[in-house]
Amino acid sequence: MDAAQSTLGWSHWEEGASGPQAVFRYSVPVEKSHYQVIFCCSPWIDGDHIFRRTSSYHGEIAVDPTTGAILRLTVLADIKSDILLLDHSYLLIEYGNVQIAGKSYICPVKSISVVTANKLVLDSFEATSIRGGPIENHAGSGWLLRTFLDEVVFDQFQPSSSSAPISAGDQAGKD
Repeated sequence: MDAAQSTLGWSHWEEGASGPQAVFRYSVPVEKSHYQVIFCCSPWIDGDHIFRRTSSYHGEIAVDPTTGAILRLTVLADIKSDILLLDHSYLLIEYGNVQIAGKSYICPVKSISVVTANKLVLDSFEATSIRGGPIENHAGSGWLLRTFLDEVVFDQFQPSSSSAPISAGDQAGKD
């Protein structure tokens, strides 16, 4: 919804695994953003040492032109240079047809998250609480940085066995 209320426009056509994809670009300023960059751990944050910041962001949305289904979403946080902990934060989600109980649904099938953090800050803490692992150490902009990659493949989809009713709207105080 942030992108729909910000800058969203046509970019280009791409050839995907199942045919052509319409690609749109979007950009969301921080004042319209609901996107939070969350990373553990920072010595400059009081309490739980978890870094949280609402960020402006931009990216692409790839759409199946026949069905309108979203096939790929990218999110690149526009992290300001005054943040000493993080240098980059990227997210890619790929969607595809998934069979669940004999029906076809468009669901996430793969997610890749890449975060580049200040290695000097990370080394001052026990980095064991950080999911994933370092894939590269490199120097950039005068900082020693460490890049983390987290890849998730979604599979083994199953129908929900819940029997709880789903209702819309505020039901508080109604009989």
